[in-house]
Amino acid sequence: MILNNEQQEELRRLKRNVPDFDVVYNAVKALQAGGSDTDPLWEYYYPICLHKGWEFFEDPEDGNTAAFDLMDHWLKVVLTYNEEKAKLITFFDKVAKNFFINRIEHIDLGPNIIYGGTPYDEDYQEGEEEGSIYDKTPAEVGPDYPYSVLQDGPLDIALLQERALTIREGLYPSDAEVFDLLVEGYEIEEICEITGKAKTAVWKSMQRIRSLAE
Repeated sequence: MILNNEQQEELRRLKRNVPDFDVVYNAVKALQAGGSDTDPLWEYYYPICLHKGWEFFEDPEDGNTAAFDLMDHWLKVVLTYNEEKAKLITFFDKVAKNFFINRIEHIDLGPNIIYGGTPYDEDYQEGEEEGSIYDKTPAEVGPDYPYSVLQDGPLDIALLQERALTIREGLYPSDAEVFDLLVEGYEIEEICEITGKAKTAVWKSMQRIRSLAE
């Protein structure tokens, strides 16, 4: 996607005070050693995140939000960086690609519950305390991240949308209401507020949706 003049000017403004890469690399090492100064990383990587976000998403606002979330994700993932496996820029590029692809799958197309599997990394179980329902992290971060979970190609959006419609046709109206809100990206607490349903009722609807997705 080609950036407009306003976007290009914003990137130029953000890049005026970008630190040298040596400063950034030392900041990464300091963080891995237990430091807390993330300013050099914000100054260096946020313009890159924003540029990538605007190029990846059609809606500039989606790109803005995705860039900020990617930056927040990067500050956590960079702690796992191993320079023996890849250069820092290569590692960052793979993290960014993985994050944006997963973001489309989990937000723009609805959570994985619609297409099989679980919606996020943690499942809600009836009787759990409030606040432990869902972890919104879209990708598992482990020793081999992002290589072990990187999707090499874009999702087949048309195929997923067709599958979603097929699943919806098999739902009762009360479950279809939950389904529609999931597709739009609403979280369980928001669905409860919009529909007036209890969390257990929404969870049971999600179980029925999942059963059709299997």
